[in-house]
Amino acid sequence: MIAKHKRYDSKGRVDMIDLTMAHAAVSDIAIAETWYRRVLDSSPHLRPMDGLIEWRFGPAHGLQVFHDPDRAGNSTVVVGVVDLDDVVERLVRVGVDHGGVQEGGGGHLVVLADPDDNQVVLLDPDAAHGRTVDGPVARATMHFERRFPAAAAVVWDAYADIAQRSVWSVPKGEVVEYDASDFVVGGTDVYRCGPPDDLASHVTTRYGYIDAPRSLVATSEISRDGTPVSIDTTHWSFDADGDSTNVSIVVQVTSLVGAGMLDGYRNGHERTLDHLGEFLA
Repeated sequence: MIAKHKRYDSKGRVDMIDLTMAHAAVSDIAIAETWYRRVLDSSPHLRPMDGLIEWRFGPAHGLQVFHDPDRAGNSTVVVGVVDLDDVVERLVRVGVDHGGVQEGGGGHLVVLADPDDNQVVLLDPDAAHGRTVDGPVARATMHFERRFPAAAAVVWDAYADIAQRSVWSVPKGEVVEYDASDFVVGGTDVYRCGPPDDLASHVTTRYGYIDAPRSLVATSEISRDGTPVSIDTTHWSFDADGDSTNVSIVVQVTSLVGAGMLDGYRNGHERTLDHLGEFLA
């Protein structure tokens, strides 16, 4: 498995690896497909060639299962999941054996064995995103992905148009009030958000990259009562797929007030994407 990262040579040049693909070698591709479908709750997304099936978990990472009897059983696959407890419950329902939830990697994990005895490790968000804590400072990288039954231009406009974004961009029961909005490269949004009677969170977002209607990168600083609480960089990708759009969000966040803020980010993004789906329906 190749980790996505930036490498710098002695002259400061960047060599960017932009795809991560886990790989499992199996002796019987049909039996393996049945098992991995149950574990991943999805059919393969691609069949690049005979004896090879592939799942994609976003534009930059996925899993390949390959018919290779000579190497079958010697692979290890590590997959981060959004809700480990929910996955474990589903595995029980579909009859996939596992050794139970255990601690590891700064969080929790479950170890599975496919029909060839390849090891498949499922990680919860804390372990999957490498959350680290240094006193009140906590850091994490989070990934969220949803598929919406709407054209990419429609989903993009839902973000770019401040009137639409004001409707769906906060979880239900909360509101957002913009003091300034300038959705251009180098532009800045300034807004307050929270429950209607307590708009305690003040956010300043700066747009560093916009490629309509495909991608944007923004940096946000959040404060409460004048005290900075977090800084994040967020990359939104809008990938057209026929009449649907796959939305991928990668957030690199540093909390200045402890690990609890990271849970707020994670839950907030999930609820906001739920709200976006309802808005687009």
